[in-house]
Order: sequence, then C-alpha cells, then structure tokens
Amino acid sequence: MKKNKIEKGVVRFPPEASLSQGNFSWRLSIADVAEPGAFSSFPGCDRWITVLDPKKSLALQVGKTSKVQLRFGEAFRFSGEETTMAEIPEGKLRDLSFVFRRETVKAEMKIVAFAGKPRSFSLTQGQVILFALEGTIAVSAYPGEHQFTLGPLDAVLVNEIADGSERLLLLETESGRASLAAIELK
Repeated sequence: MKKNKIEKGVVRFPPEASLSQGNFSWRLSIADVAEPGAFSSFPGCDRWITVLDPKKSLALQVGKTSKVQLRFGEAFRFSGEETTMAEIPEGKLRDLSFVFRRETVKAEMKIVAFAGKPRSFSLTQGQVILFALEGTIAVSAYPGEHQFTLGPLDAVLVNEIADGSERLLLLETESGRASLAAIELK
C-alpha cells in the first residue's frame, strides 16, 4: 500500500531515537500530503494531527467507523494502530503530527488562537511544546526570565522546573493575528 506523506522530523524524544527503529517515546513532525492514501501505522501509539494550511482540509477515515474533516485550527486524536486513509479535497497540504507511546506518555494538543490578547500557561509538571502555526508570538518564561520569539513553523520545548515549582509562560502576539499548537506532555 502506497504511503501518501513525505515527513520531516521536527523533534523526538529521546533525541537519539529513530523512526525506523521505533524506539521513540514521542515525535513531532511536519508532513507534505501530496495525494490521497494511507497513513503510516504506529502500533502502541496515539496520534494528534492538525492541518498547517489555512485554506485546506484533510478528510480522514480512521478504522471502519470514524470519519472526520479536519481544518486549520482544529486538532484530532486517533489510535496509531487504526488503518487511516486520507483524502485532500483542496489539493496537497502540510500537516503537523504528534505521535506518542500511550503506555508511557500522556499528551494533549490544544490550538490556541490570539486575537490581540495575551495568553498564559502554568506548568508544574511535564513539558509543553509550543509550535507556531501563524503570526509571530513572543514567549516569556518565568522564573528564569527566558524570552524568545516564534514565527510560523517555529517550535520550542519548555521543561518543568526540577524542584516542582510553577513555571509561568506568557505568550503575546506581535502582529494581532497568530495561533499555535500547544502540546502538553506528562
């Protein structure tokens, strides 16, 4: 069966893990979906996916019963074992995929849209991956006074504080309209 995606790894854990050996705990990747077809199988894993192109959609048939039309700004979770077929009604597109071992990692993906108002996250355990979907986002992490800027398709992994105290993330858009995928890991 022909696979329909060209994947570009963004980040994985542990860093020395490889897709071919299947020894990762989690992996985040961007894929170019050029034609309809099957997604790769990931036994023992769950997947989160979102569309990166604002004017495109991805139609997924997961297993025999679950059918979903996924658009920019929406996240969808499904089992890596399920046979998953994709249709691309508006033509080729890019997606962001987060695959994780369900026995050892708990993960939630949320799409956060900015309408000129700052957003904040509180992190007391685990990690969060921030992946900019559109616009420019200024990120400040406290304590530590870390500051950086994310542009489209930029990502940052923020770790918990070793002593278990709270880490506060303040996110502000520099251009009025912006959005990101926030992937919380525990």
